[in-house]
Amino acid sequence: MNNIKVNINGKKIDLFIKKIVNNDIELFNIEYISNSEINIIIDKKDYYKIKKIKTIYKIKIVKKYGIDNLKDIIKYNKIIFLFLFICIIILIFLSNIIFSIKVVHNDEEIRDIIFKELNNNGIKIHGFKKNKKEINKIKDKILVEYKDKIEWLEIENIGTSYIVRLQTRIIPQIDDKKANRNVVAKKNAVIKKIEAIAGNVDKQRGEYVKKGDIIINGSIKLNESIKENIAADGIVFGEVWYTTTVSYPFIYQEDITTNEETTNIIYNFLNKEKILYGKKYKYKKNIETKKISSSFLPIYISIEKNKQLKKIDYILTCDQAINKATIKGKKKMESKLKDSEYIISTKILSTKCDINSAIVEIFYAVYENITDYQIIN
Repeated sequence: MNNIKVNINGKKIDLFIKKIVNNDIELFNIEYISNSEINIIIDKKDYYKIKKIKTIYKIKIVKKYGIDNLKDIIKYNKIIFLFLFICIIILIFLSNIIFSIKVVHNDEEIRDIIFKELNNNGIKIHGFKKNKKEINKIKDKILVEYKDKIEWLEIENIGTSYIVRLQTRIIPQIDDKKANRNVVAKKNAVIKKIEAIAGNVDKQRGEYVKKGDIIINGSIKLNESIKENIAADGIVFGEVWYTTTVSYPFIYQEDITTNEETTNIIYNFLNKEKILYGKKYKYKKNIETKKISSSFLPIYISIEKNKQLKKIDYILTCDQAINKATIKGKKKMESKLKDSEYIISTKILSTKCDINSAIVEIFYAVYENITDYQIIN
């Protein structure tokens, strides 16, 4: 309810009160100040009714209640509220800026590596703090990249500082001398290329080998007797065969990135978002996000760079789905190949279309590194 306190001044106040009641105006409270002055509390909507019947009486609003009172407080103190709001924004902003980074380790080279990696991943002095998910991602990335140097790593956020603690990996000294061994076939194949570095070549190009067959022998023989065992070395490439089954649906939806993009400034309070600036896309692809948040207030402001996505529905014929399945199978096979490896030839063995999808069985001949080793006991 929006109630107000009204001051009424004039002679014969009691008669005026009776007149108010007769006009169906509800009085919530009456406060007598003198014989000619009172304060009454009424609903805001009844104020104009009283003004119509006031005649000689002086009427003025002395106090408002509820939402109207709150609006007045904000109106008359807007400078203070604006100042407080700016202070909170500045406080939130400053609380999310990094002012100190400390790497706890004695080795200067390791410290330099960590500082460089942190900087490359956006953790730097006067930069924005990262959330826990981003910190863990950066930590895992550094551990993978420097797995031979770093055993474990911890990035701790304390206020506006980051403290990095780590333990370097101790690698035991290993004898560089290789064990005596043969170079053998890793899988069944037809030999395409042999690059022998040490040992006797027992097989030739174009020869079929089974998994485990010796290709470069580490046993040096003289007159059928083994004179010496060495560490055979070399690389062998062969033609290897695979058969795979791939399916592709007739009806599917695909996300297409358009050229349209926007930068959104988003205000979030108690998990309720409001876009302060920018466009709202129905479907979007996030390119970059920077977040200003507080550890003690349920508020954050994020700056997002987004590209518009369009969802396209496709309905394929059986032949189109077979063609898509063939392309999908080739990409999947190529993703498993290493450098210098490639698909020699492809053959579709069978095709079938059921109610929902096309199913294709494909044969691949692949040029692949088949080098493996077998210790000579």
